[in-house]
Amino acid sequence: MTSSSLRGLQAALVFGVAALAGCGGAGGDVDYLAEAEALLLDARWDEAIPLLREHLLRNPQDPGAHFYLGRAYMFGSSGLLGHALGEFQTALYYFHRDGGESPIERFSDTYFELACHVESAKVYLQIALVFLEMPEPPSQLLHALAECHRVLERAREVDPEAPEVQELELHLTTLREEAEARLGPPEDWPEEHRAPLPVPEPELPRDRDRFSI
Repeated sequence: MTSSSLRGLQAALVFGVAALAGCGGAGGDVDYLAEAEALLLDARWDEAIPLLREHLLRNPQDPGAHFYLGRAYMFGSSGLLGHALGEFQTALYYFHRDGGESPIERFSDTYFELACHVESAKVYLQIALVFLEMPEPPSQLLHALAECHRVLERAREVDPEAPEVQELELHLTTLREEAEARLGPPEDWPEEHRAPLPVPEPELPRDRDRFSI
């Protein structure tokens, strides 16, 4: 796979989820959240981040806002992939704690849970893409691909027929083939390619400082 092909795959990951933004929101500070949603719909990720964080200062247990913030972190200019993953996991935590009810009006309960898993899988795909664009792929590549597979399995448990899962599985297969073409079969990869991925565990909000701007 050429560098331009990898960039095309990266663009596809963004385009494939554009419809997730701007789909209605949870209650609370409607102005902050509604304005953030409008920015997300326009792919203005960086501008949405402070609004979402301000909303979360007042509504720290809003799974919908955590989900949106995860997307803004993932696709924003800073590419805060670890932060994005933590937000998606936090969204899932509050979603399940609150009885599995979707916080986003136009999302069904099943689709919100699916979307959190799908977006988490995209984080791992983005990390793998970054690795594969390097002249010498660094360590943790195999782990990133394995984690993507694990998260997609969780998504499949939620909705076995979801086209989002099937599409991402194709992307994952493409990246695994590229990794094998450059590094050989996975069983022959050096031990450093099997090291744990340095992605932080999600931190559930305990005080306002977590979301200070």
